[in-house]
Amino acid sequence: MTDASRSGGGIFDLLIHDADYCISCWGMPDSVRASGYENLARGIDVVQAELHYRDVGPVMISGGWHHPEAYPFSMEFTVVTDQSTVQWSSNAAELQEYRWDGKVESQALPDTNPFAAELTYFTDCAIESRPPERCMPEQSAQAVALMRRMIESRKHNGELVLCRT
Repeated sequence: MTDASRSGGGIFDLLIHDADYCISCWGMPDSVRASGYENLARGIDVVQAELHYRDVGPVMISGGWHHPEAYPFSMEFTVVTDQSTVQWSSNAAELQEYRWDGKVESQALPDTNPFAAELTYFTDCAIESRPPERCMPEQSAQAVALMRRMIESRKHNGELVLCRT
């Protein structure tokens, strides 16, 4: 895992899922700017990236490895729109929506393991000889390309890197 040429490092291990999700929502960004720190021998590989979209506004994603022998796995997201802010953390059982009018609404989430559901979906596709309809190989390739651009930007101290050619 400490050889980035073989493992991809912490940001490929974890943050690629955030990149893939952004691509599934808004497509490939126009450009990316990223900063972070890498010390794979110590288990640290983090990045904070700002994805630039013409019609969406900036999308911020961050993550990676934080001393994985001791630091617990966690994930969270915050989405800010004109109407509300939606927030979720892996430490919470509910999704919170904070509306512009001051109201707060909670939504219980299903008690399923998303990783197990993903594996079951792809296993079922293979068993049934059915091509997948989600997470297409082209989108996976875009996520890898986006991750490489993030790494390039991080190596160049946050330089803006174009994503669309």
